[in-house]
Amino acid sequence: MLTLSEELFLLSLQEKKDSVRFSNRAALPYALAGALLIELYLAGKVRLDGKKVAAVGRPTASGELLSELLEKITAVQPKKLTYWVETFGGKQRKLRKAVVAGLVMKGILKEEEKTLLWVIPYTGYAEQDTSAKFALKQRLRAVVLGGQKADERTMALLSLGRAAGLLDHLFTRDEMQRARKGIEDLVQDEAMGQAVIETIEAIDAAIMAAVMVATSG
Repeated sequence: MLTLSEELFLLSLQEKKDSVRFSNRAALPYALAGALLIELYLAGKVRLDGKKVAAVGRPTASGELLSELLEKITAVQPKKLTYWVETFGGKQRKLRKAVVAGLVMKGILKEEEKTLLWVIPYTGYAEQDTSAKFALKQRLRAVVLGGQKADERTMALLSLGRAAGLLDHLFTRDEMQRARKGIEDLVQDEAMGQAVIETIEAIDAAIMAAVMVATSG
């Protein structure tokens, strides 16, 4: 089973290409950090005290990134969601490396060292198992366009995808208006946990702050 952060990264890869679209690169790390927080929340490892995150029980979680984040949350007084989204979202290379490693280990992706214009080196991500991404997209489309019932995890992934600007990876231009409305309705549904809603809001705030810093320089 893929984690939320792995599913989100898989969705971010461009069709017929092997990289994340440039326009998504600023937002994606914060969405990945939010995915980690939601994963911990859904596993019952953290809770919200107001708008602050507090650990629940022993600081153990499956996965290197999840364990590291949970240990840091456990080691300090409860801090706001935005703090953790910005702190972990700021570790772009580490986040990407760990998420890709998980997808490689599960046989979904393969890393390939390439060059742009025969000069600039970069790491590409070839899909080893194309059925994984196809099934993921079909599941999300069935919820938004087909009216299929969604669990909290699926609703969270759709919200994360919206925050990261990835909806056009899932829906055509003609479908976009309907898709946005469908996701908005899901987010406002009572089944969507308050912690998930507030995490998405924290991601949006972190993305906005990062964009403002980047454009003010």
